[in-house]
Amino acid sequence: MTHMQANGEKPLMTYKGSRSMP
Repeated sequence: MTHMQANGEKPLMTYKGSRSMP
């Protein structure tokens, strides 16, 4: 979870999407 933080564009959505979707 480094690229997400660096992006700073809805980290929650990115994290959830990445985790939810295989």
